[in-house]
Amino acid sequence: MCGRLGWSVSGLLAALVVLGLAGAMGCRENENSAGSATPKPSTTSPAATSSPSTNIRAVDLANQPDVKDFAQRLGGEVAPEEVVFADLTGDGRDDAVVPVSSGGTQGDLGFIVIGYLDGNLKALLTDGPGGGEVKVAVMDGRLVVTLPVYAEGDTSGFPSNIKNVYYAWKVDHFVVDHEEVLSGPNRPPRP
Repeated sequence: MCGRLGWSVSGLLAALVVLGLAGAMGCRENENSAGSATPKPSTTSPAATSSPSTNIRAVDLANQPDVKDFAQRLGGEVAPEEVVFADLTGDGRDDAVVPVSSGGTQGDLGFIVIGYLDGNLKALLTDGPGGGEVKVAVMDGRLVVTLPVYAEGDTSGFPSNIKNVYYAWKVDHFVVDHEEVLSGPNRPPRP
């Protein structure tokens, strides 16, 4: 029998023992009843309240100390809408690839990868050649950095070649997996 009941101490103990059985039989707790002796389940797990959030998408990356210091060192700025989120470390959580923009025609000056390592938010990789025109992307779960390779006579913004640098995560740091040099996609034809 379910519904509003008066409980004795022994009845309360018996109810706690068979609480799962009562729920399985279709009994519903009257949420409006005052003094109900049936405990309500907690909606917050102890783990959720005792450990900090590791959702990098919730972090203000432009004001994260490692990102701020790196952007200042390069003389650039963070454009939050250009941040790329992907699991680059294989831990099942997103990391953030944060480009540092020149704010002008030079494009991106460098980038910093931020992620959680041993439960703490850390800079996992920084690269800032400083010359501009750096492009970062994630392809097949791997970080790819594209850099211009200028030859004599090339015009700014139109390199003869580009170099793609592919990074891989090894235990606790990034390593260069391989590089490739390709013909520049925007190079003007030579006379």
